[in-house]
Amino acid sequence: MFSRPGLSRVPSEWLHCTLLHAVGLSADDVDVDALVKDARGHAQQVEPFTLTFDRPAIAPTAIEISGWADWHHIGCWGGGSGPSFHDRWERWGTLGGDELGKWALDLESHGNTLVNRENVALTIAWGITVNKGMTPDWNTFPDDGPVDYQVGDVFWNGALVDRHLLVSVDGGRVLLPVPKPIYDEREGKTIVARFERAFARLVNNAEPGEDFDRYYKDAGFVTVDNPA
Repeated sequence: MFSRPGLSRVPSEWLHCTLLHAVGLSADDVDVDALVKDARGHAQQVEPFTLTFDRPAIAPTAIEISGWADWHHIGCWGGGSGPSFHDRWERWGTLGGDELGKWALDLESHGNTLVNRENVALTIAWGITVNKGMTPDWNTFPDDGPVDYQVGDVFWNGALVDRHLLVSVDGGRVLLPVPKPIYDEREGKTIVARFERAFARLVNNAEPGEDFDRYYKDAGFVTVDNPA
């Protein structure tokens, strides 16, 4: 097995098992029996050995390569909608009144939720504001007033596992990713990781709106590889 041209033995400390995704394919597109037969023939030529697996390292590929058909959208704002059950209480002060009347509680909820159709344990919710009145240099759209940054949260079985910054620009016409660090520029270009772009594009397209790709280009963002 290791004598074939171009193949060499991998040292034990480098051995790993990678789960690959066949984008756009289903079981009907693959001759599974032929694959199993071929793999069995090669495996029978190898002496038995033991595999010990460590904890898996899960990458965000499931979201990055997904499309709209892979998700079920639940709107959680507007008439006839209900809560997203992902909320934030905020205590804020008012002028006047007695000591008790000076304070109030404000409940803010994520406005939208996506549920992965293949595995409902994977959900995305977004809409809670975290930074108000921001004025990023790249926001040069016709409506270029201050904007609010919001969070897009990824949940697995209801547990928060990932979080990303989003921003609604040009009067709420489109959701874009917020470059991280927010003002990180490389050679004069505002950079966005490939996954951040895919994530923002997915949630923006959950509702009818403007062309994400056009706004992304007009913002001057440059897509770079995901950090290691």
